[in-house]
Order: sequence, then C-alpha cells, then structure tokens
Amino acid sequence: MQTCPKCKKGQMIIKVQDFTCGKKFKENDCLDMQIDCIHCDGTGEVSDEKLASIKETDRFIAEEMCSCDNPTFGSYPQDGECSCGMYKHHVHCGNCGKISQIG
Repeated sequence: MQTCPKCKKGQMIIKVQDFTCGKKFKENDCLDMQIDCIHCDGTGEVSDEKLASIKETDRFIAEEMCSCDNPTFGSYPQDGECSCGMYKHHVHCGNCGKISQIG
C-alpha cells in the first residue's frame, strides 16, 4: 500500500459553490466541505494499481483537458464516436480542440 497522493490522510476538502442554470447563484460564495477522499475511500492509502491509475488520470488531465479561460463549444461526439480516443461522450473546446467536458 502507498500513501494516497491526493489527500495523504483520508480526508479532502472540496469547495462547493451554488450554481443555477449554469450561473453562480451568489458571486464568490464558496463553502469548504471535508469529505472522505474519493481516491482512497477515506483510508489514506492506495494500492500500487490505484496509484498508477491516479497518475495516469493526472497525466491525461494535464495533456488532454482544455485549460482555456473561456472554452467554446466545438463538438459533442457520443460514446465511442470520437477519434481522440476518449470513449465516453464529451465536448471538445472550439478554441484549442482539447476536451472541455466529459459526460
């Protein structure tokens, strides 16, 4: 077992904002919530296999996900229809061509 690289202790803090119809309900309103880590299920430890999966997900996000300040809608391929290699339906940014949303 390895120490979870995302929480180190089994708990993580997430920032929760209110959104209504895609817009913030209250400007700059944010609530910190402590939850069990979604990567290690609150144990603080992960298997070698899970650690490799976390690292691959981090690599994917860094290389394939859009980081534009204002992504635009480019395309919306359904499950298994895109040549980029992502099976799940997703949205490609019209600015950079990277994935801006999955599911």
